[in-house]
Amino acid sequence: MKNKKQVTILDVAERAGVSRATAGRIIGNYGTASEEAKEKVLRAIKELDYTPNVIAQGLRSKSTKTIGVVVGSIKNNFCNQFLYAVEKVCLDKGYNVLFCNTNEEPGREIEQLKNLRARQVDGIVLISAISKSKGIPKQYKSLYTGMPIALADRRIKDLNLDIVTSGNFKGAYDATKHFIDLGHRKIAVLASSSYSTILERLDGYRQALQDHEIEHDETLELIAPFNDAFNEDSIKELLEKNPGITAIMVLNNSLLCRLLEGLRNLNYRVPDDISVISWDDDDLNILMEIDTVVQQVEKMGQIAVERVFELIDPSARKGEPLSVTLGTVFKERKSCRKME
Repeated sequence: MKNKKQVTILDVAERAGVSRATAGRIIGNYGTASEEAKEKVLRAIKELDYTPNVIAQGLRSKSTKTIGVVVGSIKNNFCNQFLYAVEKVCLDKGYNVLFCNTNEEPGREIEQLKNLRARQVDGIVLISAISKSKGIPKQYKSLYTGMPIALADRRIKDLNLDIVTSGNFKGAYDATKHFIDLGHRKIAVLASSSYSTILERLDGYRQALQDHEIEHDETLELIAPFNDAFNEDSIKELLEKNPGITAIMVLNNSLLCRLLEGLRNLNYRVPDDISVISWDDDDLNILMEIDTVVQQVEKMGQIAVERVFELIDPSARKGEPLSVTLGTVFKERKSCRKME
């Protein structure tokens, strides 16, 4: 079977009886053309089932009507909610969305940004896998500053970009205080990575301990560079080294399942033996009735992409970058018990 011949803008022009230049102006929505010519071209597009080359249009009109979104991992529910919100705003504005996943690899993030720039996207929303600006090679700095771009969730230290994030410090402070108010004194935390979000949550945890005159013990902080570093053995080691632990706060929700599985295999019951608080709601949190610090993920995505649309207007790029911090909500369920 022969492949169907690709319809070109020249075919549309010939069918409509206009010049190629006129057809290009009408399809690309730039320049001027008579109403009669527009009707003929639109009719030809429909008859020929013509699909415009968006990138080629972008080169002419300086807009591809496309927003790029770069996230660390599409596996987790946080990113799914975030992407849903961003796409909704873009579709309402008549824009397409290109989603890119980095697997939390800085090198892959740079490649994705290069790819989006090559595709002439109008702007980018970025949840970065890079925690410090010095982690960006000099030759790629312009990928982060040379076009409309807004960070979401995580900051890049020493890079002054627009950002929408959560009240990580206060959320962790309040969750730790909840443990303390229930009589817990030996409170452990689980976290992976050194992103700004995790560092802020650790600061909130430590400050709550200090304010309530509880000595900070670094051995109660189980922190690894990536999720796969956590397993039943690491959890067992934490509990054996600190036999008095009565509460654990999980700073990455992706670690919650590993913790619950490890506790179950070690014959610890929640909340009878160990009280648990996690970050970011998911079906597992609801099913297991886990107390949770909930972020306004969809609102974060909405504000971030709306800021990108503002930055597409060059006049909006003047002045100080936008910095928005959204509050968190603590959902109390049944995973924490009062100490006797």
